[in-house]
Order: sequence, then structure tokens, then C-alpha cells
Amino acid sequence: MASYATQSQVLSLLTSRWGELGKLVQTSDLVASDRAMTAANCGKGWDLRERTPSPALAPLFISELKTVQGLVISPDGTSVYVAAGHTGHGAVLSFARDTKSGDVRLTDVLRDGDAGVGPMGDPQDIVISPDGRRVIVCSQADNNVLVFERNRETGILCLQGRLRGCQGGDITLDEPFALTLSQDGSILLVAVAEFLDVNILGFRRNTETGVFEFFQSFSHELKKAPGLGLPQKMAFSPDGRFIYVTGFQGTSLGVFELSGAGRFILSDLFTDGVNGVTGLRDISDIAVTPDGLSVLVACRGARGFCMFQRDPWRGRLKFMASHRVGKKPSDIVGNILLGQQGGLVFLPLDQDGAIAVWCRDLETGEMVFDGYIDGISQDYPGRKAVDGVAITPDGTTLIRVDGPRGELIVQNIGEACVHLAHRQPYETGDLLHSYFGIDG
Repeated sequence: MASYATQSQVLSLLTSRWGELGKLVQTSDLVASDRAMTAANCGKGWDLRERTPSPALAPLFISELKTVQGLVISPDGTSVYVAAGHTGHGAVLSFARDTKSGDVRLTDVLRDGDAGVGPMGDPQDIVISPDGRRVIVCSQADNNVLVFERNRETGILCLQGRLRGCQGGDITLDEPFALTLSQDGSILLVAVAEFLDVNILGFRRNTETGVFEFFQSFSHELKKAPGLGLPQKMAFSPDGRFIYVTGFQGTSLGVFELSGAGRFILSDLFTDGVNGVTGLRDISDIAVTPDGLSVLVACRGARGFCMFQRDPWRGRLKFMASHRVGKKPSDIVGNILLGQQGGLVFLPLDQDGAIAVWCRDLETGEMVFDGYIDGISQDYPGRKAVDGVAITPDGTTLIRVDGPRGELIVQNIGEACVHLAHRQPYETGDLLHSYFGIDG
């Protein structure tokens, strides 16, 4: 029987829109050095002239969001960063978020070729350090990884430096396309194409200074597992001693363990159809729960996800189950998002625009399906695509990008999201509040 949430149980859809993005006017020259930008220059290079927003339910429209490649939220929930672009073009958009109201506003845009930014074409991925001090972007077209220093008061980014070129021998940082940071921020993994010879490069990071030092090429270890020949997704264990890697459209999950010599070696491999593993097909994402008890793998081919039980001390995995997700046969799981310290698992569906919600027992790791959060407000029918999605650290808000429409959408789900019923809109002054429903 459906039950309905009260107004206190769920926040309304809080979004805003510019009918036309104001012109970005350069007001001062930024320091062009790759290595340093003074604090005096930070945030003063651009004058963003905002136009009057239209009604609050209209999403935030920015043309560059049509080519979004990645989206991250700062650990304190006050900043949202979007990497967007394609070959010969790139940008990082900065948004400020009010943690009380949920309002999001555009504050800065750093573009490929700007003074103080330099080459940043086709940014494929973006990550933020756990301390919120660094934002890292990989530029596939320009063969470099850019490291931005983040002002934790304003959220403004300033280029600190970049990783590029030869890392020793014949190892080069060519065409980087994926980034992963360990949970303490001390290790950065960069997936690179290297003229179709796909590899993972490991860098140790000084968490105080932000300086990186190359320490490992994973090429030799990856060749031990044919299913990982094209590595795509990477995830660290909470203690940083294990890395879990999947291949592009692959059917294998590799486990890499930190050896006594300080290098990661392949220690285990799981493959669809082998030793009872099922549903591990066309992998699209991977996540390790904060408690280290579970590894979840999203699989487009199986239209669902696989769940592995993890020994938090030895890092060993045991396949538990494969779960089908979706209201229609065409629904495909693209990402895995974790909320409430891993107690809630959100699975955005690429085709439907809805999000499947699973509840996870924090003691046993067992998971139970709870329902679906509907797509977007009924006032905007036909919005299906999800090109980037992230959940705020407090677990109350989903921020997603609709690429074809160039819109940033803020969807406040509230802590009681698993208790919501079907959408029930009602009028309150000039704002239309909408509940985001869960079927079942």
C-alpha cells in the first residue's frame, strides 16, 4: 500500500535557470605558469554576469553541459565541479551549493586555453581529494592531468600544476581517460591509452603539498588477465591495500594487492560464467562500500549489478549474487552511488531516468530492493538521459546532468527517501513542490 511523505520528509526540487548564460568577460590577466598562481589572482580572472533566473523549477541550463564527462561534489557539499568538452575543447564549471537550501549557482568557468589554465581539451574525468583541497582533471586530447588547488572557503580553483610526458622508460602519460584516488588521497591511478596499449599508471601523492611521484606501471600485471586488457573502472579498498579493476565492456573483475615491495600485483580474478559467477557482463561501474564489506559492480549487459562479499582484513572477495534492476527490459544501469555510509545504494538507469534504490544492512552487507525514485518533475516530460550523477556527502541530494538538454538538475531526496510514495505535487506560493516517488 502506498504511503505519502510529509513536507518535512522530503525537500522540494530546488533548481534555477538562466534563460541565457551571461557573457564571461576577462577582467584581468591570470598568471600563465603551470606551477603557481598567487592567491591574489584566484577567482579574479572572470566576471560572471548572471541574468535574472526564471521560475525555480526550471533546471540550470548551460550549453557546455551538453558535453559533460564527469561530475564531483566536494567533501563538505558546498561545491560542485563538472568537466565538459570534446576534442579541441574543454571546460571545468564550478558551482556553489548552499547546504541548507540546496540551491546551486554557477560561480566560475575555466576553459581550455585560458590564461593560467593552458591545454585542457577533451577532459574525460574529474576527481576531488578527500580533504577537498585539490581537484584533478585528465585531458585526453592534450595528454596531461591538471591539478587545481581549491579554495575551501569559496570553492574557486587555481591551477597548481600538471602531470604529463614520459614517466620513465617507454611509459608515457598519453591520452588519459580515467582517474581514481585512494580514500586517503595518497595514491592516484590514471588510466591511459598509450596508442591503444591501455595501461594504468600509479602516482603517490603527498597529501600536504599535493606533489605527485610516479611509482608503478600496471601493464605487466594487466597482461596476466586477458579480461582486463582494456581497464576502465578502478576502485580502492578503504585501507588502500587493494584495488579492484574492471575492463571496458568486460566480463572480469581483477583484484590487485599491495605487496611488501610497495607495488600492486594481481592476486585474484573473477570472470562471468566461471566458478559460479553470473551477471558480470558489460561492466559499467564499480564501488567499494565505506565499511569495506562489499564490492558492487554495475553491469549493463546483465541490466543489473553483481554483489561480492569482501573480507575487510585480507581483501578477498566472494561472489554472492547478481541482481536485475529496471522497470523495463530496456533499462540499463550506468553508475553506482552510495549514501548513508553505504546503507543506501542508488543505481541510475540510463534509459528511464529513474534511480533504483536498494537498502543495505551495515552489519551483514545483505541488500534488499526498496523501489524507484522517479526521473524528473512531471513538468519536464521526456527527460531521460543521465550523463553525470553524484550524491552529496550528507546523502540527501542527487545532482545530475542531462547532456542532450544541457541542464544541471538538483534532486533533493531527503534522508527519508526510501519511504517516499508516488509523486504528489501541490502548490505553495510561487513554487511547485514535487515528491519523488518510489514504486512498491
